[in-house]
Amino acid sequence: MGEFNEAQVAAIKHKKGPMLVLAGAGSGKTTVLTYRIKNLIMNREVNPKNILVLTFTKAAAKEMEERFHGMMPKRNQVTFGTFHSVFLRILVKHGGYSYKNIVSPRVQTDIIQRAATELDHYLGSGFQECMDKTKEIILNIELIKNHRIKDVKEISEKELELKNMSADTAWQFYQYYQNYMQQKHMIDFTDMLLLTYNLFKEKSDVLDYYRDLYRYIMVDEYQDTNPIQNDIIMLLAEPRNNLFCVGDDDQSIYGFRGAEPSIMLQFPKEFEHAKVIQLPLNYRCKENIVQASNRLISFNKNRYNKRILAARTENPTDADVIFHAYDKYSEECNYVKNVLLGNDKQAAMIGNVPYGDTACLFRTNRSVEKFAGKLIDSEIPFYSLEPLRNMLDHFVAKQIMAYFEVAMGNEKNLYEIVNRPVRYVEKRYVKPSTTLAQLKSIYANADSNKSYVYENLLKLEEDLHILKELGTPSKMIQYIFSEEGINYKKHLNNCSKIMHMTEEDIDDLKETTNQLYIFFRKYDTMDNLKNGIEQYTRMIQDAYKNQDRVGKVALTTIHSSKGLEYQRVIIFDVNEENLPYRKVDEKTDIEEERRLMYVAITRAKDQVIILYNNKNASQFVSQSQLAKADFKVGDMILHKAFGKGRIVNTDSKYIQIEFPEKNRTMKFNFEYAITKNIIKKL
Repeated sequence: MGEFNEAQVAAIKHKKGPMLVLAGAGSGKTTVLTYRIKNLIMNREVNPKNILVLTFTKAAAKEMEERFHGMMPKRNQVTFGTFHSVFLRILVKHGGYSYKNIVSPRVQTDIIQRAATELDHYLGSGFQECMDKTKEIILNIELIKNHRIKDVKEISEKELELKNMSADTAWQFYQYYQNYMQQKHMIDFTDMLLLTYNLFKEKSDVLDYYRDLYRYIMVDEYQDTNPIQNDIIMLLAEPRNNLFCVGDDDQSIYGFRGAEPSIMLQFPKEFEHAKVIQLPLNYRCKENIVQASNRLISFNKNRYNKRILAARTENPTDADVIFHAYDKYSEECNYVKNVLLGNDKQAAMIGNVPYGDTACLFRTNRSVEKFAGKLIDSEIPFYSLEPLRNMLDHFVAKQIMAYFEVAMGNEKNLYEIVNRPVRYVEKRYVKPSTTLAQLKSIYANADSNKSYVYENLLKLEEDLHILKELGTPSKMIQYIFSEEGINYKKHLNNCSKIMHMTEEDIDDLKETTNQLYIFFRKYDTMDNLKNGIEQYTRMIQDAYKNQDRVGKVALTTIHSSKGLEYQRVIIFDVNEENLPYRKVDEKTDIEEERRLMYVAITRAKDQVIILYNNKNASQFVSQSQLAKADFKVGDMILHKAFGKGRIVNTDSKYIQIEFPEKNRTMKFNFEYAITKNIIKKL
């Protein structure tokens, strides 16, 4: 086994008993898993049908199975599968369920949307926004089910991190959903786990059958397991406990799905004689990238104490890890465009990087959409791993277009704008067939108490006339938004209050409105606007649906980038409130956010570019640049308040600095000093 390092060999040759393999980014974990299966069969005489390999995604299971069959084409009795696929087969065979009982995503969506109507819960505007909100609610329901919550109080007691929702509202959705599912005898993916666990606990003969069948269990991405998955694994593994788990606690980023990295940290305590081995070499990233990721993740406390080394030996350069500050979002975007086009000298030091080997990573899907809109105006081809909302489907876009159309003489969409802003026209008169002349006639002849409505309609008529005279979308949009004109922005502000939008919904509305304003400002004729809308819509659809991704820049959230690698990675908006992501009245898991940043950095093979705002840089920026090991006794530093100093001690978690000009020596908490940019090396 000369092609493997010492730690890999030890993992591959392991036969009996529990083992935990700490496999960092780029350490060759899939290779270790597949070769260990081969070794069990060829050298340990294990029957292939007694081996179970569990993964978290179909793609991972398929890749591992194909790699194994490439090595051993005739040994096809090994079971490869996701947790859900394997346990569903067990339920179908022993639990009285069939594949027809599985709820479809479409039915799930219908259930949630019915519940939202009954609970008077706002799901957003436009198809994609509504779908995004629905997915969040489904994730909250899964979280409640995975933790086997019995009442609403337990949600707070167990500190579940619900997405954009209070515990009471989430519990109401959960109850509605569960009642429907039970009435229809349907199951979802979480039920596949819960029902399998119950089956094993209630029917010992079924459990014994699978314990005897799967004598060797291997789990990929063990850091992503949730409590119910781990409970099933532990049940199945007994009493042999031939459990081989591979993962990286530093890459546990799915807390919102119920994953708990603490499960991985507890493994040695679960098994008294468990072997824990670390794969120490990163074969993917250049040394400077590995060092930056090591520095960052060292600030996490709840982790295995380890340090990854770079296997790649080429000379490091100043362009391997670039920290680039900006003042405005437009500057950030222009910088990235220059990097992609090869026009930035520092970024180009590593040589030509094709579009197809470059990824732009974002903390949120909304940020992906925002930058996609910027790239549509350029000649740079791209694709997205996330479904992109078409901002022109948003109600704001539709109402703006309605103003344009009505002003130009087409009144079929008058009903869309007549009460936006509110002009107090009664709903009974607001119909697609109603004209402005008819409405004026109705209110001209109404009693005096309604005279203000007639005045409002006259003002609308005047506004539409002005819009027509302005003639171009760029001028019309300014009048629609201005206080002296229609003052549409004030209308949106009132809408957000009436609809009880969350702060996040309001921010999203403001951002979408701003993007639309910029979009419409670009066009000087209605024909050009029409062509622009067609082009934008086509590119948004193609960016996600088109399978031809060769030669295109990848846009993706950090979550979706996990498991992927690129020659160059550009991480956007590494700013406080975004990365780490913070929400009002919600506790931020700072260690998971740091792990997310760690995953982002380690997607890069040759170059990572970290972008941050000068005024609001994330603590992760400084933490990626400096570690305690970088500060040595005798080094000169600059303190934010006390000026120049010399390090005299770096013991424990503190750093001691002498300030000759102040004639004093002081001690500082190192982590706090670095995170808050209080000290820096000279």
